[in-house]
Amino acid sequence: HVGYAVYQYAKLRILEFVYDFINVYLDKSDFQFMQMDTDSMYMALSQPTFEECIKPEMREQFEQEKHKWFATTQFDKYTPGLFKEEATGTGMCCICPKVYVLWGGKKVKSSAKGSNKDNELTREAYLNVLETGQAHRVVNHGMRVINDEMISYTQNKVGFTYYYDKRIVLEDGITTIPLLI
Repeated sequence: HVGYAVYQYAKLRILEFVYDFINVYLDKSDFQFMQMDTDSMYMALSQPTFEECIKPEMREQFEQEKHKWFATTQFDKYTPGLFKEEATGTGMCCICPKVYVLWGGKKVKSSAKGSNKDNELTREAYLNVLETGQAHRVVNHGMRVINDEMISYTQNKVGFTYYYDKRIVLEDGITTIPLLI
């Protein structure tokens, strides 16, 4: 029950953030959602910083209320429900949920659920999948216990694919719209 409650609270908090904060303080022409999960959100912004995208007429109210949404002190970063900046960059390629690469920041940040970190998860690999529609293959290595015996394994598999089933991908191959359900 606790796990379910935490999961539902996280989803609710993301929705509150989008509808009660983002849509109030930012103009729709100043941001684009790139990737969203239960506990994280990546956005493309029209300005170098989030604060620079705040509507001028909303700046004073934003300054008064930002502590309700963002970790503003060192202590706040441990407060549940407050948003923290995890990474910034100048470019991002999001293929599907939990499969993305962010570059142009302090370091390249990438994720490919089901792929070991020792696989070459480069910006070029993600962009190639986006441009060609062809899956990126990886080799996973690991250890496993079978019948009380530790064994090592090597697994050749699709690391990430172009297929996206959570939204409708439009003809440009990039823009998405909600499913018609």
